[in-house]
Amino acid sequence: MKLTSNHTDIGFMDSTQGGVGLMPEDIRTRKKCDLSVYGNIHITAVRYIADYRLWVAFDDGTGGEVDLFPLPDGPVFEPLKDKQFFARVIVDDELETLVWPSGADLAPEYVKALQQAQCGSEC
Repeated sequence: MKLTSNHTDIGFMDSTQGGVGLMPEDIRTRKKCDLSVYGNIHITAVRYIADYRLWVAFDDGTGGEVDLFPLPDGPVFEPLKDKQFFARVIVDDELETLVWPSGADLAPEYVKALQQAQCGSEC
């Protein structure tokens, strides 16, 4: 279930909606897809690589590089277009998700789905 926070979240898992959320490759179309396949996953570490690429570790023991370009639309995501600002990403200790000082955050299920889609059979 999506936790309430002061962050703007993109991608979610909500049991009242059958675990349906926005998949990374569907940001432009807003097509609803099932994120429940990723279960109750959390982000444990993040490291900025370059451009809009991060290395992310998950609590299921997996991890890898993820490219977050193109960024989601919306005022809270505008500051992330500045790569120096984007590099200020951290893991929120309470929510265990990626957050930025602008209040933007990305759900772990969203980040995991994007990372899996990008690495293909190399995961």
